Amino acid sequence: MEIKQDRLTLIQEKAFIGREFLTWLWYRTELRGGVVDVPGEGDLAVSFERFIVLDTGEGTARESVTCQGPSAELLEAKTGLRTGKKVARARIRMGRDDDQWLFTIDGKTLDITSLKIKRGISSNDDEADDDLALEARAIEKAHMLFRACESLDLLFKAFMEIRLDPDAWQEESGNLEKWLFPS
Repeated sequence: MEIKQDRLTLIQEKAFIGREFLTWLWYRTELRGGVVDVPGEGDLAVSFERFIVLDTGEGTARESVTCQGPSAELLEAKTGLRTGKKVARARIRMGRDDDQWLFTIDGKTLDITSLKIKRGISSNDDEADDDLALEARAIEKAHMLFRACESLDLLFKAFMEIRLDPDAWQEESGNLEKWLFPS
């Protein structure tokens, strides 16, 4: 029982990291028009897709706001950030090479839900009963899931390299503030 409580406490204490990551990622997507540079890997296409939940406080003092709609810049959500709310959940479109994914990510736990992948192997009626074609689609889907997690891990690693370097984080925080509060 004690081990489970320690894990829960650790998760609660470190939840701010996922929220900071999502805020940083949002900033980085707008910095280069939907492209995030991952050192040593190249560019990943990333965009926040018309749905973001922000919240503040804990327990009964918790307030949240859901922003969704066609506004590409999610201006209402940025206003929420300016008033101290944190990214709780966001829908993200991510692309790497020819692969694309759409998913919702939780800022507190970094859990991914409703992951949709681009299909590479098309199915047609001639292949419907072909075991080899079914196996090929299953392998491709597993590969696409792996690539989605790997790509998200690369983004998180890039964030953490900046976050754990005090000088780099101070500079990045200043840039984030300028993005959030433009003159």
